[in-house]
Amino acid sequence: MASGTAYRWSHPARDVLNLYRDPWDSKAPRKLYKAPRNRVKARKLLSTPLVSQLPVEILHQILFELDLLSLGMLRRVNTITRRLVESFPAYHLLRKHASDTLRVMDATKCTSHFPIRWLDEEFCHPWCRKCGDFGPFIYLPTISRSCFQCSLSHREYRVAAVPNLVFHFGLSETHIKSLPIIYALRAGKKRRRRFVDVTQAKDLGKRVHGGLENMRESFQERLKAYDKKYELELEKYQKRAGDRAGRPRLCQPSYLRRVSKYMSKYWRLKATTSFPYWNRQTSTLEPGAYCRACTYRWEEEEEEEEDGSVLDSQPQIKKDYDRAFLEADLPQHFLHCPAVKENYNFQKKKRWCDHHKRAGTDFIVSANSSGRKG
Repeated sequence: MASGTAYRWSHPARDVLNLYRDPWDSKAPRKLYKAPRNRVKARKLLSTPLVSQLPVEILHQILFELDLLSLGMLRRVNTITRRLVESFPAYHLLRKHASDTLRVMDATKCTSHFPIRWLDEEFCHPWCRKCGDFGPFIYLPTISRSCFQCSLSHREYRVAAVPNLVFHFGLSETHIKSLPIIYALRAGKKRRRRFVDVTQAKDLGKRVHGGLENMRESFQERLKAYDKKYELELEKYQKRAGDRAGRPRLCQPSYLRRVSKYMSKYWRLKATTSFPYWNRQTSTLEPGAYCRACTYRWEEEEEEEEDGSVLDSQPQIKKDYDRAFLEADLPQHFLHCPAVKENYNFQKKKRWCDHHKRAGTDFIVSANSSGRKG
């Protein structure tokens, strides 16, 4: 074990879905719904409702199967149901400690897709579901905890825009509505783009078409039909205004043939947001801590592109920069960390602009801390 310097990122959702007022402001503008005070007169509440006749344990099991939207509506029925929901431990803890995540879910219109049981399970589970490292994020289409690198590269953490999936897998709008849909947060004057998990859409396409080969054959038929339609449109444009007519507004067929690669990379992180971990045993919240030396090495010593494009392969020092830890696991990391062994002077003149750096107060983690890697 070894000691070292760590920090907690002040803006953990900066690179994923967030509701910050601007990229460097961690205060979200949206507020969670708060039920108004019940104004029904006392005499109207004298009759004993069903919820007052059931044991609390059974009521909580029922609430576990409701989604956040349903729980919010239940709070509005009367004083009794409001108190019941607000006393429900899972709901209370999520609202208190993961309110930013709930706001993002509300803004992306996905709160009605999942029971609160799923959220509670991930809230109390610290590890990325794919690699086993600490995961400070959650992938919304499947409510799965993830680390940043798996969010960037794992094939089961991919989303694509609905029109792309409809064309590529031969689905209808009715088919798509059976899957969890994530709405883009910002759209300006245009309609908000909708995203769906690629794996779920592909599995649905195989069921609709009766197998993978049938789905692929159907895709090739659509491509041929689209090629013919594009050529006809192009011919009309050229006849109308000669060589200056330009091209039809339809997408070029070459783009549609590249759609698989496009889907797997371009929309990464469009359905991921930050999600802290709740330790039931110690009743403490753990948003994740980062190694200051790994962060310094990437930000100060490497003259790389500032955004670390998700379309490119990630060097190891970028992976180290992205990795979050439970505080108790940091001494083990410090023991073998090459960046820690460099003994960087963190007060050295900064090379990157301040707004590209991660903000967070440094603290020392002693070698006596101990943790478990699961």
